Amino acid sequence: MISKKTLFLGLLTISLNSVGVAHAALSSLDVTNNTSQYSTVIINNGMCSSNSALGKAGVTDPKSHNPIPGFILWIACHAAPSNCKADVYMSKNCGAAGDPKVATIIFDISTGIKSITMHSNDYLFTGGGFSITLDGGPTTFVQNNNYMMW
Repeated sequence: MISKKTLFLGLLTISLNSVGVAHAALSSLDVTNNTSQYSTVIINNGMCSSNSALGKAGVTDPKSHNPIPGFILWIACHAAPSNCKADVYMSKNCGAAGDPKVATIIFDISTGIKSITMHSNDYLFTGGGFSITLDGGPTTFVQNNNYMMW
């Protein structure tokens, strides 16, 4: 006869292995930032991604590609995995210095991006599935000998 302890340990082992398989099956989100600013997010009205357990994955550097692993998305979106809301800021600290929210992305960790709502005309975010590209940003110019260089 199987003891309760043996049965419990067996079920626990099966459960933990199932969670590991589920994490392995999650897709990463590929973020391509073509802007000259850092980008960070506040997920589901929580804390800024730069101050969270997400570590380096929580900040996308300017002119870079940031593949965010699926298990990190799962951790960040665990409260609403099929309707995860990410408010995007073009700064290292989610607008702590007064930078406005530039977009809201709704994401499903199983199917990918559901919608992108822009809050700024200075940027253009495009994407679908598990890929998003950030373009645009403030236009800067330098005046050189009475000519403006864009």
